[in-house]
Amino acid sequence: MKLDPGSVAVLTASTQMESAVIGAGPESIAIPAELAEFAPAGAQWVHSGVLDDTLVRADSAKLYFDPGSDTVYLSATDVHLSN
Repeated sequence: MKLDPGSVAVLTASTQMESAVIGAGPESIAIPAELAEFAPAGAQWVHSGVLDDTLVRADSAKLYFDPGSDTVYLSATDVHLSN
């Protein structure tokens, strides 16, 4: 998702972020091939489990942020929508 300029900085300011990389590790980003073209080149992805739990209602969700491009990658399963 591409957000308005400065939005990622606002979303990530309230918690400590950890670096994340594209790959297959437990804290790595596994971007599917069909979405890879939308990922910004040279992205410096960061992640916070706190934001996963507070920003997305799902059984499993991971949010990865690239502050330089104001891009967010979301991977979620069993998303709960309010009635």
